[in-house]
Amino acid sequence: MKNLFKYLILFILLFSSIMSFGQNDEENLKKYWFYKNRLNQYFMKVGYQNLGESNVAQFRSGQSLKFGDQTCMLGWNIGVLATEYKLLYNSKQDVNNTLYELYCAFKAYKRLDLCEAYEPWNVTSSYNGFFIRDDVPTDFVANRYQHFNKNIDLPYGLNPMNGDIYKICCTNSSYEADQQRIPPNGQGLDKRGYNSMSQDQAIHLFLGFALTHKCLPDASLVIKDYDGNIVNNAFNFKAETKTIVDNIITYIENRDRTHGPDRWQIYMPIEYLGEKSVYKGAGVGTYSVPIAEWGNKITGENFQGQDINVWNEAFWGIYWNNTWNTYNNTMTAILTVLSDDKKFSKMQTRFSNYDWQSFYLLLWKFLNNKTIANKDWNPITLLANSQLNTAPCVGPYNFLPANKILGWSCFNKFRSTKDEQNALNYDATQANFNGIDYMLLFNLYNIDKKNTKIVNYNDRKVDNNTANMFSTPAPYVNKVNVIGFNKIESTMKILTTKADGSQINVDAKYRAGVEIILKPGFEVEHNATFHAYIDPFSCPASSWTAKSIDSTDNTILYDYEINKYDSAISVPYSGDIYDFSEIASTDTIYFDPADTFDIAYDTTLYNIIDTNLINKSLSKNVTTNIVNANVDKNIDIELYPNPNNGNFVLQVNNIADKKGTIKVYSTLGNVVYSTIIENNRTNVNIKNQTAGVYFARIEIENQSFYKRVIIK
Repeated sequence: MKNLFKYLILFILLFSSIMSFGQNDEENLKKYWFYKNRLNQYFMKVGYQNLGESNVAQFRSGQSLKFGDQTCMLGWNIGVLATEYKLLYNSKQDVNNTLYELYCAFKAYKRLDLCEAYEPWNVTSSYNGFFIRDDVPTDFVANRYQHFNKNIDLPYGLNPMNGDIYKICCTNSSYEADQQRIPPNGQGLDKRGYNSMSQDQAIHLFLGFALTHKCLPDASLVIKDYDGNIVNNAFNFKAETKTIVDNIITYIENRDRTHGPDRWQIYMPIEYLGEKSVYKGAGVGTYSVPIAEWGNKITGENFQGQDINVWNEAFWGIYWNNTWNTYNNTMTAILTVLSDDKKFSKMQTRFSNYDWQSFYLLLWKFLNNKTIANKDWNPITLLANSQLNTAPCVGPYNFLPANKILGWSCFNKFRSTKDEQNALNYDATQANFNGIDYMLLFNLYNIDKKNTKIVNYNDRKVDNNTANMFSTPAPYVNKVNVIGFNKIESTMKILTTKADGSQINVDAKYRAGVEIILKPGFEVEHNATFHAYIDPFSCPASSWTAKSIDSTDNTILYDYEINKYDSAISVPYSGDIYDFSEIASTDTIYFDPADTFDIAYDTTLYNIIDTNLINKSLSKNVTTNIVNANVDKNIDIELYPNPNNGNFVLQVNNIADKKGTIKVYSTLGNVVYSTIIENNRTNVNIKNQTAGVYFARIEIENQSFYKRVIIK
């Protein structure tokens, strides 16, 4: 093994010495979450109840979303989510959304496995390890047009500049294609004969399931959706992984010849048009030895490779001694890593040829608990860091001849040759790619660093007390900057008075792409400055090296005030599941009546698509002074039903003889309703307003209260 690392050191040092990029780990972390937001928004629809949901598209090209090799993409996404869970859990961060997305990915696989009832087979479906590649119907994108084109102002079919994403309208999937055409080579296996599983689809799924088995606890977890609703009270990812792996290997080993005459051959459920084997990738015998070895470790079964220690064992070794295409080399690389095969050291030349060594060596070390001396291992992490730095902020793309990113201009860096990575092929796919390769490399790199602490820049949950955070007295201004590419939930106390009575100046800024939620416990003390606004994020218009001249306020990496190192502290995660159940669901904050509160709440997915609002704040950037002094704690505000149809009741308990007003604001800060509060019950009618999120300001003498109102 020493020769492997010595062989790589010179190449890596030479490679890294020419890099001029200045990103640090914090910037790559923000880039990761920007990629994550981009993936969920533009390359998939997270969910589990409908066909196509949580299927992962390979790329966007022209007017279409292409779901090629979807189960390979699904396997990599499962690996991303499993390692993301480990990093968040180790950093004591909220893992609810990650668990939900991983659950949806597992449910997507189960849908694909329960496929025998489809044409052309029309038999009873069985959860048995035979699966189809995708179940994305023709109208999938059309029926989710707003989702896949959110915030996109660029029309169809033009040649994007600098990786910009353009609108799409159409679906391109194996499921959809099989309904319209007969596959090539005259085999006539139409419909799901062509969409059937193959050896490479299974092997890439194994990668994801191996990481799930490694990263997830052997315990039943409560799964909640994005809104906090429980969708499964007790789901054990590790146990389900064992079941899936057992099913797939049992099916393809075909030990008792149930599905066809040969072992390690993939057959369709029934014969169709004179064929029983799947259309392509049917023969698994070449890979049977490492599949059996790894499967036995995961499941405890006794799978047996075909003709073990005879032809297949010899042929398996030949793979590393001959030039082969990337299709076979990728499968060989994954299985060598998973099985920790004794021929692992033979991969050094092949990995270097393809620039794959960082990824597969990080994967091998993590899955197999390897310990490597720092002097031998540092060049590997140096290369991984360099590759992460060079990945474009906007995500990988290729639009020839000029618009491409060297090293990342392909659908998956670690499944492509160097020429493909650099788009040197004349027929290279021109597209925006999903970026899963960057995301999994990032997670493995940070897991390897052991004590890396990360925060979720998509959905921030922040909590701290600025009086404890800062010590520099006035007139110095202590700054708090919180960004959330999707939303921010905060219970932070933005205070200017320290425990000893001394004063500090605090200037806090919250910027989210969609929504800001101030939870009970959030405070801003008088004289503290608090800005909060909705403004979708984008990437620098110019290259990485142009940091000094790129100061636009809508970049995710370079704007100093908003995007410097985040000084807020994320809410710590405790227990198996992060739970806000003890916190009231209403948003009640006390305000100085002289001030206004113009947070923009937007959960409708549609409001910020208006071209007049793109990259602009949906609310005023205001200074808000919130005080707790002289607050009548006995006054209790209720608003019900909520959500509602535009009719709701404002209940003010313990109002006594006090008078007040209620004003209802739209997300743009416009007053849509106003009336006087004369008793403890006020009926409000805003049925003339469109469905969406509003907020109500209730003023009772010298106090102000705020509530969110949701009209469905």
